[in-house]
This record gives sequence, structure tokens and C-alpha cells, in this order.
Amino acid sequence: MGVASEARIYRRTEAGKRTLESQDSKVPAEYRRVLGLVETDAHSDVIRGFLRRHSDRLIFEWLDTMEQLGLLARYPKPTSCVFDQGPEFKAFEFQSMLEQNSVGIGTNQLCCSGSNGLRTFGCFPRDEHR
Repeated sequence: MGVASEARIYRRTEAGKRTLESQDSKVPAEYRRVLGLVETDAHSDVIRGFLRRHSDRLIFEWLDTMEQLGLLARYPKPTSCVFDQGPEFKAFEFQSMLEQNSVGIGTNQLCCSGSNGLRTFGCFPRDEHR
């Protein structure tokens, strides 16, 4: 199991929800705490912020293990960003953020904010879609 400190976004799975609700004493207290923090979607930096007394390495080991156990699911890294021609997307800061994160740039020819978004390859397991 490789531990990476790259920022990630997690979602609690149905199995994670059941585990949290069961309050099973066999589940480590730290796992239950993480499951309680991840109500919908949670960035790894937010989780780390609540668990400051633990090392980043240990926290990412927990997250990796919980993902392997099916208690958490991780959003895949975006491969491209599709956006309209609005000025906020042409700004240097936005363009730099895409470049720094190796996210490809695609454009939406319509000026329609409803079609802006990130594209990924891969998705959550089928039963996790809402």
C-alpha cells in the first residue's frame, strides 16, 4: 500500500455509513471519527485539519485502508476542465491552477455556466451513484 500525500476528495460509501451507524467496537475509533467527518464529500486537507495530532502519513494510511475496505470512495483526478468563455476562466490564476495540476483545458463554445465542469476517467462503484 503506497502512501501519497496528494490532495484527495473522499465520499463515505453505503458500507461506511452502515459501519458508522453500527458503532461496532471492533472498528477503530479513528476510522469511526473519519467516517463521521465525511458526511458528503470531504477534501483530505479538511480531514487532516480535524486530526492534527496525527501525522499526515498515518492519516493517509487510514484513508487508504478505509478505501480498500470499501468504507470510503475517492473521486478520480480530473483529466480535463470544460468551461465557457467567461472571464473567470481566462484569469491567470485559474489557468495556472489547471497547469499546475496537469488538468487539460477544453472549452465550451456556449456561454452557459451549467455546462462547466471537470471530466474524469473512472467513477465511483455503481451502487455509489446518487
